[in-house]
Formats: sequence, structure tokens, C-alpha cells
Amino acid sequence: MSLKWRQFKYELKSKGYDESKTKEEMIAHIPDPRVDPSQYRDLVHYWCSEKGQKISNINKRSCSKYEDLHCMGTNNLPRRIHEMTTKAKGVQPSRAEIYIDTRTRKDGSIITEKAAIVIDELKNKMVEAESSQNLQSTQDSTDWTNDIYSKVKGPEKRGRVRCLGKLPHQASSSQSSYTNNRIQKLENLLGNLVAVLKVRFAEDPQINQVLEAIDQEVPTNDSTSKDHQTTNNLS
Repeated sequence: MSLKWRQFKYELKSKGYDESKTKEEMIAHIPDPRVDPSQYRDLVHYWCSEKGQKISNINKRSCSKYEDLHCMGTNNLPRRIHEMTTKAKGVQPSRAEIYIDTRTRKDGSIITEKAAIVIDELKNKMVEAESSQNLQSTQDSTDWTNDIYSKVKGPEKRGRVRCLGKLPHQASSSQSSYTNNRIQKLENLLGNLVAVLKVRFAEDPQINQVLEAIDQEVPTNDSTSKDHQTTNNLS
């Protein structure tokens, strides 16, 4: 959520702030209809204030020190990956392909010299993999631990995968154990319930059809089912 909020603020300023215009001219044109006019007025005043300019200059200097730049503009990474996947008719691109795409401008030029060197290495590795008929296994988009990109750029750090974004938080072993036990208990309860309902509604084909479908996903407790069948026969 915080990432999307920062992205929204960045896009809003990139569209609304113009040094060549006065405050009133910028306030008169709100680039996004979702923004409240009174809040946008305050925002423009902040952009133009001494504090806002100081923070903006600090951020610009920080960005200038970042070496691995991309040329996606306001287009975020998940959207770009989706566009590439759609263009490839459902085939998700590898990290090497994503890196090359996001560092190559529309005119075919590479955004930085460093990126150009990395792209050359990636392409060479891709050619080697293709010639050895291991391209599919080497470029598997779900296996980022030993793909072409990792061989060129090195292993990943915890919590984030380059050219893919953030990773889901991994639960600790104690949390995983608790979750697995909880799931097992719920499956047992559901299995017992299905067994009872099968006996209770043995003559109803529609309910039995639903119970059979559940039974395929969560096996019933056989002993419980037999006990209820015995009780039903005795009654």
C-alpha cells in the first residue's frame, strides 16, 4: 500500500508540477480527478515552498547516485511484466528479458553504459543456453535462484527479488507448525461433519453429490463414518 501511495504521489507531481508555471496556473489544472481541489491547492503550495524544494533537491541527488536505472517512467514493474506476458501470449518473461526490456529505450538505446554491459552479458548467456538446449530450464521465470540473471548479477538478498519485486513474508517454523496443525484440525472436523451428513441425508442425491465433492478434497474420518452408519442401522 505504501509503495502504491508513493507511486501515486510521484505520478501526480510529474504531471502537475511545472517550474515554468505560476502556482495559480498549476492549481487550475488538477491532473487527477480523484484529488480534492482544496487539498491539491495545499499540495502545490508545498511543492513550491522552501521546504518542499529542499526535500525535492535531496531526493534528486539521491536518485542521481543510483546506478541501476530503468526507463519505465511512471509504468510500474508488475504492469510492465503483465504487458510483456500478454504480448508473449501468456508466457511470463524471464528476469533477463525483464531487465533488458526495462533498460532499453523505445529508440533501442540502452539507458546507461553499465546497463549496456549487463545486457551484453545476459544476451551472451541466453545464446549459450539456447545453443545447449537448456534455455527453458535456465530461464524458468519461477526459478530465480539459478537463472541467467542471477548468474550475471549475483544472488538475491532477503525479502526482494530484482526484476520481480517484493517477496511474500515467510512465516517462521513455529508459525508454520501452528498453521499446519490448525488446518489438520479443521480438516478432521469437516471430515466428521461430512460423514454425519452422508448418513443423515443418504436418500437425498443432490446433497450427496455435494458431499462427495467435498469428500474428494477433504477425506472423511472412516471410523466416524462407520460409527454413524452402525447407529443408523440400529435405529
